[in-house]
Amino acid sequence: MRQLSVQDLFFSVIATGLAALGSAAVAAEYRLVVELRPDQSQSHLEQITAEVFGAKAEVSPMFREIDPEDDPYALRNLYTVYAASGDASESPWDTAYQLRDRGDFLRVEPDYEDVLVDPTARALFCSKSIDDESTADPAWSLLAVNADQAWKLTPPENGKRFGEGVRVCHLDTGWSEHADLDAARLDLDNDYDILDEDDNAQDPLNYRGTRGHGTSTGSVIASSGGIGESGGTLPPGKITGMAPKATLVPMRSVKSVIQFLDSDVAKAVRRSVEASCDVISMSIGGRIFFGLERALMDALRHEVIPIAAAGNCVGFVVAPAVYDATVAAAASNVREVPWRGSSRGRSVDISAPGERVHVAWKKSPEDPSTNTARSDGTSYAAAYTAGAAALWIAYHGEQSIREAYGSGTRKDLFVEHLQRSAKTPDGWDSSKYGAGILDAAALLRSPLGRPDDSARTAVSPVPHLELLARVTGRDRDQLRARLQELFGADNFSAAIDRFGPELMHIAVHQPESMRSMLNTLAGDADSSATARRTARLALGQLGSKTLMQSLSDAEPDRHDSAQAEAKITQRVLLEIDRMQGTQRVLTEQTIRGKRVSLAEIYRSAGIELRIVEDQIDIPRADSVPLADLHALLNTNRSLTAEEGEWHVYMLVVSEDEDSPDTLGIMFDFGENDANDMPRESFAVFETAHRGMPGGVTREVLLTTAHELAHVFNLHHTDWDGSSFTRRATVESYSLTDTVRWRLSDASIEHFHSHPSRLVIPGTGNLPFGLITQDHADRHKSSPRENYSVVPDDTSNLNRRAAIDASAAVRTRLAAVNDVSAESPLRLRIETAKDVYIVGEAVSLTVAVVNTSDTLQDVIPLLSPEYGFLNVLIRGPNQDEFQPFKPPVLRGARMARLSRTLSPYDVMIDDARVFFSSGGWTFAAPGDYEIQATFPADTAFSSDIIRSETLLVTIEPPTTEPTKRASRLLFEKGGLRFGTEQGLYLYMGGGDHLSFGADRLRQLVRDFPQAAQADPAKVALANAALRPTTDQARGGKPEPRLDEAQQYLRGLRETENVPGVSLMRVQQRLIKELEADGRDAEARSLREDFADDLQKSKDLQFIDREILERGFE
Repeated sequence: MRQLSVQDLFFSVIATGLAALGSAAVAAEYRLVVELRPDQSQSHLEQITAEVFGAKAEVSPMFREIDPEDDPYALRNLYTVYAASGDASESPWDTAYQLRDRGDFLRVEPDYEDVLVDPTARALFCSKSIDDESTADPAWSLLAVNADQAWKLTPPENGKRFGEGVRVCHLDTGWSEHADLDAARLDLDNDYDILDEDDNAQDPLNYRGTRGHGTSTGSVIASSGGIGESGGTLPPGKITGMAPKATLVPMRSVKSVIQFLDSDVAKAVRRSVEASCDVISMSIGGRIFFGLERALMDALRHEVIPIAAAGNCVGFVVAPAVYDATVAAAASNVREVPWRGSSRGRSVDISAPGERVHVAWKKSPEDPSTNTARSDGTSYAAAYTAGAAALWIAYHGEQSIREAYGSGTRKDLFVEHLQRSAKTPDGWDSSKYGAGILDAAALLRSPLGRPDDSARTAVSPVPHLELLARVTGRDRDQLRARLQELFGADNFSAAIDRFGPELMHIAVHQPESMRSMLNTLAGDADSSATARRTARLALGQLGSKTLMQSLSDAEPDRHDSAQAEAKITQRVLLEIDRMQGTQRVLTEQTIRGKRVSLAEIYRSAGIELRIVEDQIDIPRADSVPLADLHALLNTNRSLTAEEGEWHVYMLVVSEDEDSPDTLGIMFDFGENDANDMPRESFAVFETAHRGMPGGVTREVLLTTAHELAHVFNLHHTDWDGSSFTRRATVESYSLTDTVRWRLSDASIEHFHSHPSRLVIPGTGNLPFGLITQDHADRHKSSPRENYSVVPDDTSNLNRRAAIDASAAVRTRLAAVNDVSAESPLRLRIETAKDVYIVGEAVSLTVAVVNTSDTLQDVIPLLSPEYGFLNVLIRGPNQDEFQPFKPPVLRGARMARLSRTLSPYDVMIDDARVFFSSGGWTFAAPGDYEIQATFPADTAFSSDIIRSETLLVTIEPPTTEPTKRASRLLFEKGGLRFGTEQGLYLYMGGGDHLSFGADRLRQLVRDFPQAAQADPAKVALANAALRPTTDQARGGKPEPRLDEAQQYLRGLRETENVPGVSLMRVQQRLIKELEADGRDAEARSLREDFADDLQKSKDLQFIDREILERGFE
């Protein structure tokens, strides 16, 4: 009787090849801000935008009704442009440069709505808050800043107490009805909703974002009440504001305080001036944008004091707090030390309570209007500082303050007294967290006087270089020197004027990448030419095509030789973390009487390893699915490389849940990785090493050395003959007498002859599988290794899928002998359908069929991650097939790489080819040809079998649901370049990828009938059944069975869903229901799912009876 061999063991060696198989060509919508020259008009701008975008764009003034006779900051010359392009691969920055150059405008910048740093990276800067009785009293934060004493002070003549008469414009998510946001304190005649452009700033509490944030911060500023004699707050609610008699003017300008349009905030600032506000409170944090800074400077001359939050969990000070036109507030706690999550830097003016602060809490319309909570953030520090400003203005009176600041501004005078009166606890670092902690009573007692020259004043916009220095934490002169090395001293001023905004955009979105690039320039002086070249290439990968071209133009002709490069020593930090219960990685051992050192192995190639074991208590899990592993790698990576060092991260965990025999995995996401570093991290699975001939300790060291070699882009053919083993392709995965514990001559030549970006992992460097022609000629042919030959000069290569690399890269296919015609094995590939919409997850069903009457041995690995199945794709306008390059590369026990197929047996798996290490594979509409090859035997010969060529058509979305679904799938955010959605689909989950998960849930909720929805439903169902471990609390959440069932029952066209993936999720749900005692539901689903099996189009070439029995 025939038996199906369902592929469920995932263990293998590394796959190679080039990614970036197409360019994203979904229609894109651009929003740009343009500054006209004084002699230019709106009609000129409209004409130029029509020329650039090929159609009339929507052009409108950013600010309304500006008096040209009273406009020192040229606000009237700022315009917003809304335009569409047929190609989403075009960077908004490239579009901005094109528009600026075509129209000779002063400035053009994209107006983004995005998150500075993804949520996973943000979590690295934060820690668990203080959770004890020290913050139980709602009044603790008021007492900490001596608000009670300030309220008791008798003001001078014409002064008032409690902030009475002072108007605080509150730029946030709006207001809501709450006991701790007294309606008597709100000016609802002058409130405004910037988002909906109406005069109702009430928070609807029904959107995706930081709902109710404005209610929380507003309660801190101006909630009515007081402090009791024995502590605690007084009615009407539980919260008392810093200035309980000030007037709050709500300006609804954001839905999320970390993701918003800066132009909306700029408009709200202008509205605040028109509303005659004295103080502006901004508990928000965004990118650097010149229009907002201009509006703030204009507000200063109208006697407004703008207060801004320094930022949460990103390290650097965000905008608008980074501008001199604001008062920047960092956060402190009840112990009078900085909150761990607070941003820091020389832009900070003051600190105030921001950890475990009691606030009004209302997140939905159904929430009670009496709820309060303890919360964290510099949002509350800014609110307390805004309240203190209101107290100060009311106490002294407007006229006295006006006489005191003279030719300065009210804000300058306030900062002078704010810092002079601040509390400075022992050990306080004023260079990071401002002059000290707010002391409201001392502030009011401080006699008015003219501000001195030490205050951070705003007489003109902060220069690009200074802003960049603040964000990166660098000395301005040193930063100037570094950037002059990149752009050239003669061209520096013009370059920083042109590219300064984009550099700041990179710095706030990819701080680690920018830091690594600058560290490269600060490296060994003897390698300055190489360092400059490496840094230029790194920065070019992070930025626009225009920036890359400018950096390329600044690169002098390369004249140094491989011999000169051989002298370079590259310093690498290897950070090693371990899961609880795993053994320590001994990087130095004595093996068979010989001292073996991981550091010495790589020193021979000029690599200097600094090995640091960091965390050894990562919560243990018996097995780790791929999504959990990705979360662990990105959450626990914590050390900081020294200047001139590259950072590689290694994690020792228990067992691969998907393949218990996997020894190691390398992540090669390139610019799609959370750290934007290809080949920068890998994991070693300790459990799989048990029972191997060398013992766990030695075998783990061998796997570490092996995976680290892949991090440096070493291929298996680099080792053949003289390195780790005599037959490296096989035996290097198990400790035997043939292991030599050194790099081969070919390996060392690889390090010395290649451009550094092909060798070193990290920012700006290229993913696995690329070599130069000279090195390719020295390689021994391997039937498993398809790699790509690149020019010696790699400056024109970019990892992004938006750049077609086929003109610069030639696929090097290993020498093979195609025996498909005579082999008894057949390789079949199929897709669920022939025509897809852009954004649909295209997966292959792959099968190896034994068509003979005899037993046949095969390698039981059918996923591209394992290197044996090579998938080749030729996209629109490509001359050659390009190898699909998976984002995850695995290594496993080679001794078990054999399985016997009985006569007419079938081995089946799926290949998720829609997402590669370069991002989305099928992002451009057009015809794609797909074929695959697979070893014809288990002897690692050159014999292969080849599939027939499959034709798949990708069509652009034409209906409104499919258009909006595509935009959700390609929306930029989270992991830098908008790839969280693809990564989530690829891994079948990943709760830590919150941006991508939210977009997929929105897609399924809002457009359930769109063609792109069904793959998202399958991934979300799988994620519900295998929820990602909570890294903050530890422990695995319970499966969400009802949620998974809802997604699977909601599939629109089960016949067009990849059959293998669908059945795996369905069977997982049935087993979980049975384990939960819900047998009746399990039986019902089993019957329903049997119908799905019969319908699945991509499984039509397989006997249904065999298939069903095999999956059961």
